[in-house]
Amino acid sequence: MSDQDEAVRALLDRDEIHRLLTTYTRGLDRRDERMVASVYHPDAVHEHGMFRGTGAEFAEYALRGLRTMERTMHCLWQSLIDVHAANRASGETYAVACHRVASSKGGGWADHNIWVRYIDTFERRDGGPWLIASRTVVYEWGRVDQVDRQWNLTDAYVRGTHDATDPVHAILGVKRMDGA
Repeated sequence: MSDQDEAVRALLDRDEIHRLLTTYTRGLDRRDERMVASVYHPDAVHEHGMFRGTGAEFAEYALRGLRTMERTMHCLWQSLIDVHAANRASGETYAVACHRVASSKGGGWADHNIWVRYIDTFERRDGGPWLIASRTVVYEWGRVDQVDRQWNLTDAYVRGTHDATDPVHAILGVKRMDGA
């Protein structure tokens, strides 16, 4: 393979891995446990603060908590992805996780936001897609804000949902990493 072919292959691999990362956040925010689990190898290890287990176990754990929240938005910032071989890569991705929850101060809402980094090992096994083989979530800081008022234009917008009625399903034909 020429140097140019290797460079193109590395670009395609990084693009596939980036798609994997965004599938993960979409699965969290659309509360799709199968979509979250689809980004991990079956034996993947996920370490997330008080949780340590497989990727599928994390998907179940995370969605159990997220389903209690009014809204969530997981946003990815910069990613540095290094492809080490045809079947192994690593990455560091900065992220913020925003959670709208019932306030503990007697009614209303509170926003719980945390800033983290995902430290990942990715593997492509047996000619399949890139998937997460291990993930460590590194906590940087967090913040809780009481919501005393909301933007008064929200009724003019299409609102997101946590099921197949969300506009993304009709427009983009949402798929998991396993193709379903």
